[in-house]
Parts: sequence; structure tokens; C-alpha cells
Amino acid sequence: MARNERSPLSLDVLSSILNGIFASARETLIIRKKVREILFEGYHVNFVNELIGLTQKFGMPFQSPLPNNTFGLFYKKNGSSPGIYSINTGTKDVMQLKQISTFRNRPRVPHWMADTCNQINGTDGSAFHPRLTRDETLYLFNVDLCRLVDNYCFISPYHVFVAQQVTLLDV
Repeated sequence: MARNERSPLSLDVLSSILNGIFASARETLIIRKKVREILFEGYHVNFVNELIGLTQKFGMPFQSPLPNNTFGLFYKKNGSSPGIYSINTGTKDVMQLKQISTFRNRPRVPHWMADTCNQINGTDGSAFHPRLTRDETLYLFNVDLCRLVDNYCFISPYHVFVAQQVTLLDV
């Protein structure tokens, strides 16, 4: 059996464990929450408490990635700055315009598992150097994401915004 393949028995065991954790946490896979909870206020995730307890029993400490075991896309982000950026002005080399060189006085971030994600590479996405080419990969740096953009721009097809022709017939 290949390394990444799972036997049906191990999947059944894992499924049983997860079902038990969800049941003991009184949670379901599908939930109903208000938009403000999902976005800003956050909501408590009991499942994480159960998972922490289970992993501790087996000697595998697990630290919750959620602050206060609360999930919200913008939870605890009240519009304040995540830190100080150093951004190239392009005065010495226009090709470096808006390139971020450091974040919180560091040339790399420490929290991703992949080295490429820890690199501070690109701009904040608000502007790029003035000599862009269509085959160029544009790099964006966001402290919360590890992504790159490989599209120069998107141009919608002509017919998207054209009104349909209406033909009136004399009856």
C-alpha cells in the first residue's frame, strides 16, 4: 500500500472518532450563524476543545489555531494595522516600485511551514511597477495569505455588457 493511501478500516476508525468528537461537542458539520458572527464577532467552536482534550489523552499536544477557540474571518481584526511595512519607492529602480522589503522589521515571516510562503515577495496589490508585461507573474504579499497572482489583467468579453437586440415586428 502506498504511503498516502488509507485502508478502509483506518478511514472507518477516523470517521468514528470525528463523529464522536462532533457529537460530544454538540456540533454538526453544517451550522447556521449570522453574517456578523462569521465575519466579525466570531463564534465559539466547541469541537476544538474536544480535539485538544483527545490529543492530550494520547500525548499529542494540540494548540488551537483559533484565538479563544473562536472562529470569525475578521475576528479580532478591528481595522488596525497588522504591523509596519517597508516599501520600496522606486526612486533608484522603478522596477522595484511598491515592492515590500520588510514586515515588522523582518525580511521574512516566521509562521508558515513552507519557506516560499515565509518570503516577503511582491506588493500589497494596490500598485505595481509601470512596465508590466502580460507574461509577468505578479506577486502579492499579505501577512494572512500565501498566494501569488499570475494574471496580468482580466478583460471581460465584449458581449458581457452589450444589451440584447430587440427586434419589433409589425403585427
